[in-house]
Amino acid sequence: MQTDEYWMRFALRQALKAIGATSPNPMVGAVIVKNNRLIASGYHHKAGMPHAEIEALNATEDAKGATMYVTLEPCNHYGRTPPCTAAIAASGIKRAVIAARDPNPEAAGGIERLKKAGIEVKVGVCEKEARKINEVFITNVTKRRPFVVMKAATTLDGQIATSTGSSNWVTGDISRQYTKRLRSRYDSILIGANTARSDNPTLLPYKKSGKFYRIVFDSRLTLGYPNLLSNPENLIIFCDEKIDNSRLKLIDKRVIIKKVKSKNGKLDISEVLEALFKMGIMSVFVEGGANIHKSFLDERLYDKAFIFVAPKFLGGKGIPLFHGKGVDFMKDAIALKETVFRKIGKDLVISGYFDV
Repeated sequence: MQTDEYWMRFALRQALKAIGATSPNPMVGAVIVKNNRLIASGYHHKAGMPHAEIEALNATEDAKGATMYVTLEPCNHYGRTPPCTAAIAASGIKRAVIAARDPNPEAAGGIERLKKAGIEVKVGVCEKEARKINEVFITNVTKRRPFVVMKAATTLDGQIATSTGSSNWVTGDISRQYTKRLRSRYDSILIGANTARSDNPTLLPYKKSGKFYRIVFDSRLTLGYPNLLSNPENLIIFCDEKIDNSRLKLIDKRVIIKKVKSKNGKLDISEVLEALFKMGIMSVFVEGGANIHKSFLDERLYDKAFIFVAPKFLGGKGIPLFHGKGVDFMKDAIALKETVFRKIGKDLVISGYFDV
């Protein structure tokens, strides 16, 4: 006899089939079980397509008396699609097991509606896992901004480049391929102009379903990164609102230019995130460099980190992970929580969450 936890983990695996593809919607999986036997499953593929519950219901004609396991509270409103609660109630489902409540007040209320329809409801099975796979969506709803991820590659002595600015390549081939796969989970990637000029990257993910934006902080529009500028589709450049407009004539009109205020000589990060959120960009993968990382850190706007550490020493004065003054006392250090350590090729990757 399989447990509720067993079937919910099955539903979570269904949800993860759409990783990086559902923005701005959450990832959701659903399975229908009858007499302890799986009879249907489904997941939300991307925004505008049927929700997981509907896909599962469409896969069977025998849902009467069954149990539905769904990783997020079924929606109870009309959006791009009708409410899932109505379809579940009409299907004859007898019992619904839900991992997590929907934090979006517009979509919530599904649990109560199912109960009113006479369906037995159980909530909270594998809730922690369900919330984690939708950490981007939950941040979007609760903080009204994109989910922000810090990615950095350092040597054992904490440096991201040599004193001459050389940073190709800190980590090995396997780590770089893994980084491209990580990019695919998010809506955008962000770097500073110095990094763009020194590395001249393309910033493309390994594989991406839907739009993927590349973002550069270039307050004075100094440019000098031809690999990005020659591929202007979904390229965003943030610059100071007081920029000389004659500089704009140097840039392909397909490039999206966003002007924002400066604060303490740097682009206002909060205003940048607000602009991205209004564009429907729900997650940002920040790859640096040192000034960019320090700006996000100072504003406490990082949510998660992936730090790659290569078994190398520069052995001198290179470019550190962060520029500028840090804290004065160890007790004030910014700590990651829920840390995970993994060996990737010859490198170590440390992932964790910022306590913000």
